[in-house]
Amino acid sequence: MWLFFKEAHECYQTEVIGCGKLYHRYKKDFLNSHSYTDCQYAAGKNEHKKNFYIMEEFLEEREDLVVIFFTKVDFEYHDYKVLHHKFNTTEPPPNGQYLHGKPPSILQTAQETKPKQDFQCYFDSTQLNLIARHANEVHLFSADVSEEDMRKLFSCQVSKQLKARSNRRVAFFFDMLCSKNLICKQWQSVIAKHKLILSSSTDKPLTTTKLSSATSDAKSTNASIYEAIRKKVQEIADCGKNDSKDTI
Repeated sequence: MWLFFKEAHECYQTEVIGCGKLYHRYKKDFLNSHSYTDCQYAAGKNEHKKNFYIMEEFLEEREDLVVIFFTKVDFEYHDYKVLHHKFNTTEPPPNGQYLHGKPPSILQTAQETKPKQDFQCYFDSTQLNLIARHANEVHLFSADVSEEDMRKLFSCQVSKQLKARSNRRVAFFFDMLCSKNLICKQWQSVIAKHKLILSSSTDKPLTTTKLSSATSDAKSTNASIYEAIRKKVQEIADCGKNDSKDTI
């Protein structure tokens, strides 16, 4: 299913963004070009039929999500996971509250200038459990954290702020998550805006300035702990990629 959505995104970028094709024409042409499958067995035919109708529902009923995700130049597996979650857990806005019908440049501008209010991520339970375990192993926070703590942190809904044991380690960890496209590039602003993490030295919420400085300091040292963090984040990223059987 992930590859089906990636193909839909590439087609959207080429035809709607690149050539100015009307959205309703893109939608019909894309669906019509994927009506049939070469599979000769019932299981394969059923899987294709299921995926086709999922895509049809997405393109016809969730134009809001199309605008959010398909106007982005890049559409990675991480983006698909977020789309997957929103498609399954949210309702479409009232009719007429879409951006299609405006020039592609406006669509791109709307996407590019939309402020990030959260990490723009979706981690499943396996990944959250892994994040919690790795955070404890490298001592990111002053106390051990759980899967539920990480779920609240990445949804920006912490009931009690976490305190960094080392500002540099925390900043480097989040920067590595960003480098793997697991969270948005504005992660520093998200942490600061929601006051999610307290500084190891002052007990005050980390600001974008503090996080930026801590990230730079961490990258300028060759301490082995940062290589360990880099490897653990890679493991988290690989865990998400291996979830290839996930269906929307």
